Amino acid sequence: MTELDSKLLIDANAIIRHYSSLRFAIMTVLIAASGGLFTVYVNLYNKPISTLIFLIPFIGLILSIVFFVNERRIRGVQKHFIEVAENIEKANGLRGWNDRPAPPGHHRIGNASVVFYYANFATWLAVLYDLIKL
Repeated sequence: MTELDSKLLIDANAIIRHYSSLRFAIMTVLIAASGGLFTVYVNLYNKPISTLIFLIPFIGLILSIVFFVNERRIRGVQKHFIEVAENIEKANGLRGWNDRPAPPGHHRIGNASVVFYYANFATWLAVLYDLIKL
């Protein structure tokens, strides 16, 4: 393996690890933001109706969409660098990324995390529906 290939493989692995950590950090930020918004919503729920209570679900929906787009983009970057690592390994007769066991069917962490974003979006839709029927 050339020194350049070795450096590229090390960098690809570092980038994959970085974005793996970033994905879950971003998920934590969304949980905190949604929890804060929901707390404000609950505190305003039994008070006289104001414009703010109608804005909260829309803000929650927008946050869900923005964080979901970030999740998909990060997953795309990870996928690219996994392919880079696989190609470097193939060219040099290494087997780390190429021999990793594939999860069965659709049971990948990327697919599992998408469910979280859908659930968050659905929760804000339910809150909005609850407000509309008031």
